[in-house]
Amino acid sequence: MKKEIRSVKIALLKLNGEVHNSICDCPAGKSGYCNHVMALLFEIADYSLRQLPIVPDEVACTSQSRKWGLPPINSTNTTKKEAVMDKKIKKKKDSKRVISIIHA
Repeated sequence: MKKEIRSVKIALLKLNGEVHNSICDCPAGKSGYCNHVMALLFEIADYSLRQLPIVPDEVACTSQSRKWGLPPINSTNTTKKEAVMDKKIKKKKDSKRVISIIHA
């Protein structure tokens, strides 16, 4: 995957947040409709919904502490999870649909 830095510019209307103009320096961005413009719009929407006052610093997942395989912080449930391969799935046919039933 190429890691190229693109220059993406978006002008939003202050009144309602509508996109007034957008441009990107990639070949598809001359029209203002490319993935880079859409990615920036999604980032702006995310920051707006989370009401962030500034753009947060990006931290690579390899620089963060491990988050997988750990129990939830406020968990009182101490039941052991079973492996998926230990489950048996049977399909029950109804007149209109198929229902999957999982048996341990």
